Amino acid sequence: MGFKPKDSDRIRLDRIQDVSFNREQFIEEVLDNEYILVIGGEVILDKRVEPTGDVNQYLLNTVNSFLKTDYSSLNDLERHYGNGDDPVRNLLTDSNNFEYELSDIEPSLKELLEHRLFPVVLSTTFDGYIETLMRHIWGEKLRVVNIDDRKSVQEFRSILREHGDKTRYLEPTLIYIFGKVSKDETKNYVRTDEDAIRIIEKWMTLPQDDPILKLIRGRKMLALGCKFENWYFRFFWYVLRHETMRFKEGQVAFVLNEGDIDDNRLKHFMSQTRIYCHGDARDFMKGLSKDLSSVDPSSPFWKMILNKRRKGGIFLSHCSVDNVAASALFLKLTKAGYSVWFDGVSLRGGDNYEQKIQEAIKDSPIFLALLSNKVRNDINEGRTEEYYMKEWKWASDFHVKGIFPISIEDYNFKSSYHSDGFQRIVSLPLNCVSAFEIEDKCFDSFDEVLK
Repeated sequence: MGFKPKDSDRIRLDRIQDVSFNREQFIEEVLDNEYILVIGGEVILDKRVEPTGDVNQYLLNTVNSFLKTDYSSLNDLERHYGNGDDPVRNLLTDSNNFEYELSDIEPSLKELLEHRLFPVVLSTTFDGYIETLMRHIWGEKLRVVNIDDRKSVQEFRSILREHGDKTRYLEPTLIYIFGKVSKDETKNYVRTDEDAIRIIEKWMTLPQDDPILKLIRGRKMLALGCKFENWYFRFFWYVLRHETMRFKEGQVAFVLNEGDIDDNRLKHFMSQTRIYCHGDARDFMKGLSKDLSSVDPSSPFWKMILNKRRKGGIFLSHCSVDNVAASALFLKLTKAGYSVWFDGVSLRGGDNYEQKIQEAIKDSPIFLALLSNKVRNDINEGRTEEYYMKEWKWASDFHVKGIFPISIEDYNFKSSYHSDGFQRIVSLPLNCVSAFEIEDKCFDSFDEVLK
């Protein structure tokens, strides 16, 4: 219910001080998988598809176009249709008339999620755009949980209980916190205040020790594009995190309407509980993605990104002649969210190179060996003591979990030089080593090894 703020309220709001935002600490926490991402409808679509960028507005416009109507909101649409036909559900479940296209999605949101640093995502929307994007990134590994689907909630709860507290839960998971559109008409999703009450009731009835609540409350939250003018999102936030003394400092939320008195009240409340509010979610996403993919030594985040890469993941081995191809593969892998050790950026002046390289190979579950014409010529001409060949031997000696030779420049895996060279040095049966052409999409194989 609306009310007129008192003058004292206005004075207090005028004096709101922004919480000091430590960006370096924030980036470090993101790299350490401290955050769960909350995505609102306002940042999902590319503005070339929908000028507002709001997926709900886009869906409403699409329904109006089909019905030749002029409803001003989903609420308005629902009031006219009541308990009868549901044009939104009909639209989104009719693959002949509507498809979720990756090209429709906001580019900075795609780029941010492709870093794979936010495996657990909460969506405030009921459509399938975020699910489409996450399936593009994670494939069949993605788990989808709908708060209004008892079966998916129970299954997820069992998985979390089985997972326990041994390690942080990092499996790719999308949770529809306000329901999801499906052909099953018994499943609710939020379009109106009445819908919101039904869904919020489900969150309210979860016991405090529920594994899903524990998962969310145990991590920091980065909320992108969630309009806090929507009372049900505010209430959800309260239900989820009502123990204000246990709020984690440094959480980030976005207030898109800073001129609104109610948004500023919420901002004031959040500042008191050490939550930083930012006014432009899209600019923030672009900046964050740029920071996370930096390979510039002058970047203030370069050192921490480098240190994370040094902790292991993928070791990229190559001969010096192939440095350009190796650099291109390094950028492709880091952009896809992998931690990659690459001597071109991971070694520093004064390092004990051999010691650092051996340590990196030991720490990396995956060893990538670029095999080129230069490698073929070295083998054919009997040069079997090249430094990159030592790296092959170390990978074999250290029993690296996944060894992946990658062919460039028509290097032939079926040739005698391959079996006499690489295969002999790594001393593994041919069928134990997955081999790829440089153009192959081998990321799924990497994911299996990195599990």
